[in-house]
Amino acid sequence: MRIPMKALIFASATTLAIAPVAAQSAASLSPSRASAAMSGENDLDGGFLSSGAIFGAIGAIAVLVAVVYTIADDDDNSPVSP
Repeated sequence: MRIPMKALIFASATTLAIAPVAAQSAASLSPSRASAAMSGENDLDGGFLSSGAIFGAIGAIAVLVAVVYTIADDDDNSPVSP
């Protein structure tokens, strides 16, 4: 029973290791597809002020405000031992 189990494990590991290589070589054998000419395409990358930069700036400001609020908290709610 041990030998068939080891053979099954070896076969599955080999298949997992070889599958991406086989898929890549099969894709390279297919004829290349020509891209079609596009007109009026959208420029959705956003340039300098993309949504990622805006969300990053908002996040940095939120962290800064939280740190300042935590440091500048002058509450006298500190525990007092009797």
